Amino acid sequence: MSDTYVMPNKQLAAALLLPVRFVVTVAVIFGVLLLAFWLVCLGLYFGSWGHDDAALLALFQQTLGDVAPGQPLGHMAGLAQAITGGLHHALFVATGMDGPHAPATGALNRALDSVLLQMGASLRVVVLSTQVFGLRLALLAGMLPLVLLGHVVAHADGNCERAIRRACAGRESANLYHRAKYLQYGLLGCLLIAVLCAPMRLNPVLLMLVFACVATVLARVQWAYYKKYV
Repeated sequence: MSDTYVMPNKQLAAALLLPVRFVVTVAVIFGVLLLAFWLVCLGLYFGSWGHDDAALLALFQQTLGDVAPGQPLGHMAGLAQAITGGLHHALFVATGMDGPHAPATGALNRALDSVLLQMGASLRVVVLSTQVFGLRLALLAGMLPLVLLGHVVAHADGNCERAIRRACAGRESANLYHRAKYLQYGLLGCLLIAVLCAPMRLNPVLLMLVFACVATVLARVQWAYYKKYV
């Protein structure tokens, strides 16, 4: 069979698998960020915190206060509870690392119980850091509509400028388009690292407002200098 009949099948398969690839990519990214936050908190616990998790507990209480009623993102309290509860159950309860589990009956189970007993305080740090991570994920989700609104406005305004440029035979710049596009990805990566992995008190509303404004300007530049002819 010739490639003429093979290529459409490949393209169809790629299109059908696109949502799965997107979900897996997002899960891997957030999994890596969570692992990085664990390592940061454990490093501080055994380092400058002096085997005291009071600083992490205070960080948890402060982050929990960001979704308290009356706060700008207080409406995200339900989602925050769902995310933190889901993460805790999936990572610790379902795996038997935290919470009640059957008595050790085999060599492998006894070895696991021994490891968990020795981990003790380290496991508590991991659990607390996971709760902080989940709360921060909810805070990011609460600011997502603002970012999407900024992108919609930037898309509309940028395409209007592009239409004027096309009508006037204006200059196009592929460099500006690509730089604005990739700067948005870089800015998003910096935001995720700063908000999700920083072991200190942050103002998520201020960070997201700054990100939304800068990303909107970059998105406008991106669409304004899109191809002159499509």
